Amino acid sequence: MKNLGISLLIIGVGSFILPMLGYQFRMIQGLSHLLGEHTQSLLGICAAVLGLILTVFGWKREQERR
Repeated sequence: MKNLGISLLIIGVGSFILPMLGYQFRMIQGLSHLLGEHTQSLLGICAAVLGLILTVFGWKREQERR
C-alpha cells in the first residue's frame, strides 16, 4: 500500500508541475484530452492526495506490525 501511495504521489505532483515546464505524462495527457484541458491539474491533485493518504496509512500499518 505504501509503494502504491508513493507512486501516486509522484505521478500526482509530477502531472501538476510538469505542464508548467512544458512537459506532460502521456497517460495523464490522454485522460485530459478525453475529459477536457483543465482536468489535468485536477487529476494531478487527486492522485497526489490519494497517494499521500495511502502512504500515511501504509507507514502507520508498518509501524503497528513492529
